[in-house]
Amino acid sequence: MRTRFMLAALLLGGALAHAQDPAAGYPSRPIRIFGQGTGSTADFLSRYVAQKLTERWGQPVIVDSRAGAGGTIPTDVVAKSAPDGYNMVMGHIGPMVSAVTLYAGNLPYDPVRDFEPVTMV
Repeated sequence: MRTRFMLAALLLGGALAHAQDPAAGYPSRPIRIFGQGTGSTADFLSRYVAQKLTERWGQPVIVDSRAGAGGTIPTDVVAKSAPDGYNMVMGHIGPMVSAVTLYAGNLPYDPVRDFEPVTMV
């Protein structure tokens, strides 16, 4: 019994000693949030969230509002950017769900493959 406890404690201690925070140092440069168009609800929420994140992280969070094609334009910009967490898209569900049917076969991104959900606002 004592041997098992010591072995478990040793393994746990070793695992904790090598554990690293993968997000350490994030963000180290400005972040961009792509919105759905100036004056929209998504634009308002993007600007509010950007302000709060800038205060919390100490790094600028820039809102880049781009209108057009029912939100697929800013969504496509983020899909083509590096998947490093420094470019995000905020908007409605249209570019992720409805656009797949509306632009059947012509959508420049794959909503499932090209994106990772972060949170719901």
